[in-house]
Amino acid sequence: GCALAITGVCTALAFPFFPKFDSINIIMLYLLATAVGALRLGRGPSVLLAVGNMLAFDYFFVPPVFSFDVDDEQYLFTLGVMLFVALVIANLMITVSRHRELADSRERRTRVLYAMSRELAVATDAAAMASAAVRHMRDVFHCTAAVLIADHEGHLLRLASGDEAAGDGPDSVMTQVDLQYAEEVAALRERSVGRVIYQPMHTSGRVQGVIAVLLRSGVKPLLEEQLDLLDAFAVQLASALQRVQLVEAAEAARTS
Repeated sequence: GCALAITGVCTALAFPFFPKFDSINIIMLYLLATAVGALRLGRGPSVLLAVGNMLAFDYFFVPPVFSFDVDDEQYLFTLGVMLFVALVIANLMITVSRHRELADSRERRTRVLYAMSRELAVATDAAAMASAAVRHMRDVFHCTAAVLIADHEGHLLRLASGDEAAGDGPDSVMTQVDLQYAEEVAALRERSVGRVIYQPMHTSGRVQGVIAVLLRSGVKPLLEEQLDLLDAFAVQLASALQRVQLVEAAEAARTS
């Protein structure tokens, strides 16, 4: 729909100046529209825009007008080149747009991870670290989340949850968490994606626990790059929890 609308606008702009304008000027207008449209449209609509522009130029501006017939065979070459150039431009613009989106996504990821790492660095205990992580995950993924920490025997205990802050009540993440299954996820060290997302937290030494994430109603499932960000959250939190454990162990050794 948008592609055809752009073609219609270009035709409406060019038609009053025809035949005062040379054909090349009208072609340049259509190519400009293809480039601008490809920055906003996907690959399919961009191809449709390129084809639509070529057909509109043929129908309205190539003799005989208001017909797809072509009297001068040279225009067949012109139309072919116009379509080819339009498709190349559209592909380049789509590539530029995707690179820009990727750069923006990496910038957001870096900013979020930096903010979380800064809070984890100043937190003095595991509960404060878990609360900070839950708060960031709630804001980034639009979810409720809980941090389940593993004790020395490998059993998971709730450390922090965002249910109270989010006000989710009976639809809270803790009512959906299967602790036994979460312990299996922790033992396998592999993420499980379902109604509840179980993201294990582990360091080189041991499993620190599991992050349980429950998306809010109406929120789309997490994309692969969002799951990668969740994994980065888990790595940061696991490292911070390990730091707390080492500090506590050092204090215990000093006082014993």
